[in-house]
Amino acid sequence: MVYDDGPSRRAAVVGSGFMEPREFEYVLEPQSDGGYLIYVPELPGLATEGQTREEAIAMLRDALPAYLESLREHGMPWPQVERGRVAAA
Repeated sequence: MVYDDGPSRRAAVVGSGFMEPREFEYVLEPQSDGGYLIYVPELPGLATEGQTREEAIAMLRDALPAYLESLREHGMPWPQVERGRVAAA
C-alpha cells in the first residue's frame, strides 16, 4: 500500500512483504505544455506523469510498489542516499 501525506511531498510503502515501512520524497514538476511530471530522486528511473497533481500522485502510487518489487526480484539493494540541505544567496 502506498500513501501520499500531502504537502510534505513524501510517499511511503507499507506492507506488500517489505521488511519495514519506507518513505520516499517525490518531486512534482508542472510541465510547460500542461500536466505534471513526478519522480523519486533516490530511485533512478522511477518517473511518471499525469494531467493533474492528483493523477500524477496516483500514477506514482501504482508505479512505486512495482519498482521496489523489481529491485527485490533482481536481488538489488534499495538505494542508500544522504539527505541534506544547502542554501544559496
